[in-house]
Amino acid sequence: MLGLESCHADVLAQILYESLPRAEAVQGIGDDYGDRWTSHHEVIGLNGKGAIVSAGWIYRSHARNVPSLVTCYIDTGLPDELRKLLDLT
Repeated sequence: MLGLESCHADVLAQILYESLPRAEAVQGIGDDYGDRWTSHHEVIGLNGKGAIVSAGWIYRSHARNVPSLVTCYIDTGLPDELRKLLDLT
């Protein structure tokens, strides 16, 4: 959808990390391992197309100031709701 392949994973992770301060984020469940968050980012891919990428993060108990990216995906089932949340309508 964005023209990205597995060889672009590090670049995408860096884009998501750097855009965290501007991203809409929702806190999830915390446990002994750390606090989990989901954030939503508008990303323009190599093909010039845009999509909202949802990212899962954990702030680990031993390093609470540094988020670790756990997963990211394009949720095609919720684009309108996410666009409203991000004020992109």
